[in-house]
Amino acid sequence: MAKVWIVKESSGSTTPEPWCEMALSDCCQKLGLTQSDFHRDLVKTPNFGNTNDPLAAYRDPQIVEIQIDYTEAEQHEWKPGFYRSKLSPNEAGQICAPFRKK
Repeated sequence: MAKVWIVKESSGSTTPEPWCEMALSDCCQKLGLTQSDFHRDLVKTPNFGNTNDPLAAYRDPQIVEIQIDYTEAEQHEWKPGFYRSKLSPNEAGQICAPFRKK
């Protein structure tokens, strides 16, 4: 399952849990994810935006990042790593709501 993260622009780490988990096929269909949205590999969790801006941690989340692990990537012939969605956090949050763990 791909992990959908809704993150802030800052040098801090992401939240301890992903926003939701969903199949890669659902990410493509519902979130519009494509292979060209690749952002970086899985070696290191990415930082986002201006990491020198101390106020960034106080702003609302602005980025939707999808983490595709090695198994899911291999099954669908994708590259494992982090992919950046073109959707806003609000849009992605509404779409992902049914996939959230209760």
